[in-house]
Amino acid sequence: MSMEPHVSTTLHRTRSANSEHPVISKESDFDEDLENNTPTAQDSVFAVFLSSGLSAIDLYILRQRLARLRWLLVFYCAFSAVFLMSSVFSRLSQGNALADNYFQTDHRIRHESPLQVLPNTHLMSKLSPLYPPPTLLEPLVFRATTSNYPVTACLWTSDDGIDFLPSWASRWKGAISLLVTTYHEPSSLAYESLYRKLRTLHNLSSIKHKVSVHILHLAADTTENSNVFMNTARLFAQTEKVALFSGNLSVVPPKAFYRSVVSAVDSPKPVIFTMRQRTTYPFTPLSPVLISRDNSVWCTERFFLATPRSMEWAECLWQLWLDNYGDVEVKPTSDWIQESKATANTSDIEVKLHRRLGLKYRSETCVLATRQLAALRSSDRNADAIKSRWLKATCREWANGREN
Repeated sequence: MSMEPHVSTTLHRTRSANSEHPVISKESDFDEDLENNTPTAQDSVFAVFLSSGLSAIDLYILRQRLARLRWLLVFYCAFSAVFLMSSVFSRLSQGNALADNYFQTDHRIRHESPLQVLPNTHLMSKLSPLYPPPTLLEPLVFRATTSNYPVTACLWTSDDGIDFLPSWASRWKGAISLLVTTYHEPSSLAYESLYRKLRTLHNLSSIKHKVSVHILHLAADTTENSNVFMNTARLFAQTEKVALFSGNLSVVPPKAFYRSVVSAVDSPKPVIFTMRQRTTYPFTPLSPVLISRDNSVWCTERFFLATPRSMEWAECLWQLWLDNYGDVEVKPTSDWIQESKATANTSDIEVKLHRRLGLKYRSETCVLATRQLAALRSSDRNADAIKSRWLKATCREWANGREN
C-alpha cells in the first residue's frame, strides 16, 4: 500500500512492441510532458546518467536546467559581442578625431620626416663624432608657419652669423632649415640674448613663414664639423626634397637660383650645381646639392680638424659621387660661390694634413665600393659591368695618390 494516498500519479513500465527500450507512461499532463522530455539510452549526452540509475524526473529537471544555462550562455556571448563592437567603434571614432586634429593644426607641417617621431636622445646619436659631445640639441625652436614648399634649403651657421639670415632668406623663396651652433650654456644670459635675437629675426614677415630654426649647444672645447651640422639641418627638414648649402650665410645665391633648383625637384637622381668647367669630381667648392631628405647617403663625419667648409664639403661630394657610381645629374650654374672664402683663416699645415687624410679616405672608399659591388652583384650583369668599369677608371687616379 502507498504511503502517499493523495498522490494519484502511478508509474508503470510497459515494453513497446517495436522497441527494446522501456517506455514510461503517466496518467497526468505532467507525466506526458515528462515522457516527451525523457532521454533514452541512445542519447549520447544522457546515456551516462541513465546508466547511473537516475530517475526520469531527475533527468527531466537536469535537462531543463541545462537548457536555461544554454540560453544564459547565448545571451552572455551576444552581450559581449555588442559591447566589444561598441568599444571598437568608439576607439576608431576617437582615433579619427585625433587624426583630423593632427592634420588640421596650423603648426603641423606637411611631409614631416619619420625621423622626427624619434626622441631627441636618439637623434643626438647622429652627432656622435663630435667630441666632447654637444650639451643640448633644441630642434624646431622656431617653426615655419607655411608648409607648401617643394624644397627646403639646409643651412648652418654659428651664433655670430645669424645677422645674414634676412638677406639669404630674401634670395631664397622656399623653406629653410637653419641650424645655429652656440657655445653658450642654455641657462646663461648670453643664450637668452641670442634667443631673443633669433625670435626678433623670425618674426620678420620675410622669414617666419618659411624658416625653421634649430639650436645646437656645443661644449666649450668642441671643434666645428660642418658635415655634422649639415646632416643635422637636413635631419629636421620639413619637405621630401632638400637643397644642401655648405657655405655660410654670407654666401648668398642669386635670385634665379631658386627657380633652377625647383625645376630639378622631380629628378630621381641627386643633382649637383657646379660651374660649367667642373662637371665631374672635383666639383666647384661649396657646390649645392639637391637630394631626397631620406636618401641613404649622408655626409661623412670622420674629419675633425677645424678646416674650411669647402674642404669638408669636398669629401661629402666625393661620397655622393662614388655611392651613385657617377650617375648623378649635374647642372651648370653661375660663378656666385667665391672660392676665396673657402680657404681663409686656415694654416698651410692644416690644409696639407686634411688633403692627406682626404686622399686616404677616397682610396679606402674606392676599395670598399669595389668589394661591395663584387659581393652584391645584381641580376643585371650589364649594369654591374658598367659600374665596375666606372669604378676602375675613377678610382685609379685616387689610388695612385692624386691631389685635387
